Amino acid sequence: MHIRISTKLGYTAKLFGLAFVLNFLWELAQKPLYIVGTFPPFPLGWIRASLWDAVYILLVYLVLAAMHDDFYWLRRKNIWDLFFIIFAGFITATIVEIQALSLGKWFYAGAMPIVPILKVGLTPFLQLPLMSFLVYWIMRNKFARYYE
Repeated sequence: MHIRISTKLGYTAKLFGLAFVLNFLWELAQKPLYIVGTFPPFPLGWIRASLWDAVYILLVYLVLAAMHDDFYWLRRKNIWDLFFIIFAGFITATIVEIQALSLGKWFYAGAMPIVPILKVGLTPFLQLPLMSFLVYWIMRNKFARYYE
């Protein structure tokens, strides 16, 4: 089956746009849980963070597409893909949070729940795995016409 490049670009743009919007909403929701350090203030900092999150979700998608040699790998259900998405999200979020906290980019307000042992905030720890899964789930169900 031959798929036009414009279709792949459209699919990629939809995935990136959806990832940006959902992550921006998540960032807004968790705003009261943070104290800004050297990170740019609202809204610039939150836009920048949401762009980074969207790029991350797109890169994970493209890595899995390359691993499967199938740009539309979402059409197949695979428990190992889900494990990879969630595990990579937890690891990446933990590394980003530990680095940002150590550099003073941001701090946690008293209301931020903390993940024991890791000492990172619960909402940022959950963000990448949950938002990645949600974006891929929506793309799989809403834009299934791309697979045909």
